[in-house]
Amino acid sequence: MSRLRIWTCKDGKHIAIKDMETSHIRNTRAFLERKAKELKGREIVYLGDEMFDEFERDGYDVRVYDTPIYQWLDDFEKELERRGEK
Repeated sequence: MSRLRIWTCKDGKHIAIKDMETSHIRNTRAFLERKAKELKGREIVYLGDEMFDEFERDGYDVRVYDTPIYQWLDDFEKELERRGEK
């Protein structure tokens, strides 16, 4: 990972990607993939009570916690590779 990323769980708990269970990483990746597809083409994105960002056409550009979804997916993938999981 280029920098230590902290994920905020739906219960509000903060956890470093490196400290997440493998199943949690996989489930979070699946969630983000679904959201990217669902939000594709929308102009402003709200997840929870906060507006995250505007984007153009690709749902993977949606920002979650000020980081585009594609970057989160890349960081989760790198962590799985580091663990020897794929």
